[in-house]
Amino acid sequence: MNKFLGIVVFSLLFSGSTYAEKENLYKKYLSECSNSPIKTFLITDRFSFNSKLVGETGNQKIEKELIKDKGTLVYSGKNLDKSCLKQKFTKHHKNKILTKKLENQINKRYSSSQKSLGIFPTKIHNKNFKIFLIQKGSSAFKSKLRVGDTIISYNGIELISNDEKCTDNIDDIYSCYAEFEKIFKDYKVGDKINLEVIRDNKSKNIVLEFFSIKDRVIAQLGWSENFNSSIPKIKSLDNIVCVESCELIDDFIYFYKNNYFYFHNNTQSYGYDINILERKNNQILKSNKWNLNNPHSILISQSTGTYTDNTLVEFDKIVNANNNDIVDGLSLMDGKLEFYSSYYVAKGKKSYLSTDGGAFWFNAIFNYKNQYIELLNTGGNCYEVDKFIKEYDKDLNKTKKEIKKNLSENDNPTWWLAALSKHQNDEWCIN
Repeated sequence: MNKFLGIVVFSLLFSGSTYAEKENLYKKYLSECSNSPIKTFLITDRFSFNSKLVGETGNQKIEKELIKDKGTLVYSGKNLDKSCLKQKFTKHHKNKILTKKLENQINKRYSSSQKSLGIFPTKIHNKNFKIFLIQKGSSAFKSKLRVGDTIISYNGIELISNDEKCTDNIDDIYSCYAEFEKIFKDYKVGDKINLEVIRDNKSKNIVLEFFSIKDRVIAQLGWSENFNSSIPKIKSLDNIVCVESCELIDDFIYFYKNNYFYFHNNTQSYGYDINILERKNNQILKSNKWNLNNPHSILISQSTGTYTDNTLVEFDKIVNANNNDIVDGLSLMDGKLEFYSSYYVAKGKKSYLSTDGGAFWFNAIFNYKNQYIELLNTGGNCYEVDKFIKEYDKDLNKTKKEIKKNLSENDNPTWWLAALSKHQNDEWCIN
């Protein structure tokens, strides 16, 4: 049953969609709800640039070229009417408006010729398919099929399941789904078939038209009419994450004095998070509230699948940014971060045990130059320090030279293996 929950989560209401004009709807809605000009600027991260090697051999250097609008876009202005913005965003999501960006993202992933039956059946009477779930926005949904319908035939041909792996057990639903999809694989978008179904113990004829998979994708984006005025998240107009399916994610909006700051990250692949950091004694604490009192900096965390990339920006830079400015962020180590005045702790940082791979995760303390201050014992897998060094590469002398070079070129090590050579204990424990 658990493996089926993913399907249910993404089955969301579909009621058609409209297409937006090419204008920037973020700017449009924000402008209509405030009485000040809008500043737009970009916070860069390590994904914002293309790097290339230039110059003659022996005198080469790496040049970074900014990718247009790649990073975190910030829209800022004054005196924003929250009620007005709530109304604009609620109406937008209710009408399922596709921005040009959102339309392009969907077109890149799905072809108009791909169809979506949207039926997840089980077997009944040891032969027929009975509909257990219908995906919203799919061909079955639009053709008025219902959960509980038993499909007897299509175009006069008896429809029978012959796969023994397809049963009446919900845990076998993917076997039933695969068999059912295979039966109709040669039909194309726009084709129609006549189905005979049993509904409420009565025979009923239904015309099933095959619609594009895009209709289902748009329906499952997670359009939300909710607007929470107490936390800084707001459902994006076109920012999506696509894993098994595509879903609109949250943008972030903060208020400081009379200013508002709307953050929209377009770098992430698996989602992102933003936290405001506020100073309290020696510690700098994450804050997740709408109105800010004493902001110190902003942390942008982007999930890349197996680790989290972090970018830190002083809040003064954001407040003082001008229109079209490029604001450079400080790339910090990956993982979950805890902040202090002169150092930070990275928990769950990812690295590799050897030049051949072998990912592992660990905790460590860093200064704000991203240099190691201390490696922390993390998990229950403990090994002798010498073992890490000896097994990192087949050429032990090469490893020792690289460690020595790293230590000589930096005030503190910038490589975990160099930091490990200064570890105070004989063993180091990792995950």
